[in-house]
Amino acid sequence: MMQVGVSWLAGEWRLASYLCATLSATVLPMIWYLPESPVFLEQKKKFERAERSREKIAAICQLEYEPKPREEMADLKKITPMMLLRSPVLRSNFLVLCWMWFYVGMSVYITDLNSGDMAKNFYVGQFLCGFVLTISKITIGIIEPKIPWLGRRFIFIASQLIALCAYVTILTALWSKNKESWWYTVSYIFAYAAQSLCLETCYLSLAELMPTDVRSIAGALMNILMKIGTILASTTKPIKFWYEPMLFMINTVLCTAGLLVVWKYLPESKNMNMQLVGQDEISESNDEESSTKKTSSEIPSDDSNSQMTSVQESSEKLEATTEKSEK
Repeated sequence: MMQVGVSWLAGEWRLASYLCATLSATVLPMIWYLPESPVFLEQKKKFERAERSREKIAAICQLEYEPKPREEMADLKKITPMMLLRSPVLRSNFLVLCWMWFYVGMSVYITDLNSGDMAKNFYVGQFLCGFVLTISKITIGIIEPKIPWLGRRFIFIASQLIALCAYVTILTALWSKNKESWWYTVSYIFAYAAQSLCLETCYLSLAELMPTDVRSIAGALMNILMKIGTILASTTKPIKFWYEPMLFMINTVLCTAGLLVVWKYLPESKNMNMQLVGQDEISESNDEESSTKKTSSEIPSDDSNSQMTSVQESSEKLEATTEKSEK
């Protein structure tokens, strides 16, 4: 909503860009004030800094700080990208997140790129989209901690179902020549807001399902995939002037495929201990590898058997020769 208001007041794109950049720069003091993640610092064995970070977070939240004894801290294993790909659980989560980031980025940008004529007044339509999205985020942020079953999977799947219903309604309006109707505008607003909510779930699922050691690498790859999706979405602009319903048919197919993949493979990550993500999977895989190596080392090979046999034969011949010489 703020960007829409700034753009309306500026009246032209250069001034609007400068004003939006200035507003974005206001978060820099907050970034400087907030401490580093104590989970990240503990993963890097920087325990003193992690303790100071936890103390500052407690002060910001106006809570009493209770130091965590060093003995209670788990001995965390370092997880590399290759370990991530070898672990079936982590690999599955990584691939699901890659797909989510790609198709959500593409479908959101297709919806946003072609929203210029969703309402008679451009700024009114964009403001309403931002208003509905803002109210949705605030509402979910308030009620989500109080409702145990309102997790990442539920929000994503519910948002996708709303978006799919909105796309079907948009298609119906386009095919029935009712693009100027109020329900077309309402459907478009809900389609954009629901798809944008899925982006929030993508960020949260990335933070909660990827181990700390590889989270930045995984996040960078997923951001690249999302940018590829937006580039592909930008190539669909000519379709609007050729056959506009095709845009929302593409989104319907993408969202249906995404909904099925998420429904089947995305685990719930709400209230997960981010410090222990992937530790059990890596431990199990390491135990299997060590047991396999141990078993293989205990079982003698054919070459070792043959060597032992030849040594025994040589020793027997030597004993026989010695006995003959003594006689």
